[in-house]
Parts: sequence; C-alpha cells; structure tokens
Amino acid sequence: MDFFIKGEPVPQGRPRFRRFNTKEKGEFVSTYDPKESRGWKKQIATQALAAGVTKMEGALHMTIRFFLTRPKSVSEKKRPWPIVKPDLDNLEKAVKDALKGIAYADDSQVCRVEKSKEYGREPGVWVGISELV
Repeated sequence: MDFFIKGEPVPQGRPRFRRFNTKEKGEFVSTYDPKESRGWKKQIATQALAAGVTKMEGALHMTIRFFLTRPKSVSEKKRPWPIVKPDLDNLEKAVKDALKGIAYADDSQVCRVEKSKEYGREPGVWVGISELV
C-alpha cells in the first residue's frame, strides 16, 4: 500500500516533561509531545485513514520520501538536496509513530526502511508499506 500525506513535514520533537503534585496520585512527572509534533502526527493519521490505510501483520518494509519546500534563496543547481534541518531520522520517527495502530500494531514490525529527504513541488511525505516475505 502507498499513500501521500500533504503538508510540510515536521520532525519528531524531544519529549516535554511536566511535574504534578496531586492529593490522589501524589507527586509525579508526565511526558508529552511538543505541539508541532502532535499536530503533524494527527495530520498523518487523519490523511492515512482517509486514504484507506489498513493494519498489516508481520514484518514490514517501509519506503518514506519526504518532500520539503525549497527556500527561494536556495538555487536548484547550487544545492539540489536539503542538507539542512530537519534531520531525516526525526522526520521518520514522527511518521512511524503516527501510523502506529493504523498501518501496523507497533512500529517494531518495520524491519526494513528506505528513506530520503528532497525538495519537491508539493511539500509532504510519500509512504509505501509492504509485507516482507
């Protein structure tokens, strides 16, 4: 199965922490996603469901191609590849986390990944997922 998610890709941010002190639970620390990561992952999940993505079983192969908006100040000849942030690994992490429970039960099922980060006409991410035989 393959599908395209529209929108400027956002990397998975570092988790944020909050300290709480309540009468019922006492003192504890809670972790949460940064706002930008949370919004992008929701967008991925919504568009994947709209594209008819269904849960797959077993070992999986995933191809992920990120298309970023080329800044006007960067010429295609001078810099054909986006060798700037965001980091490719963090972009991948956000997509894999967002598809958990939608395309697979857990992202530990993904045993092989091909990924790229490039400039494109339309920002977004193309995702292909297939079962490994």
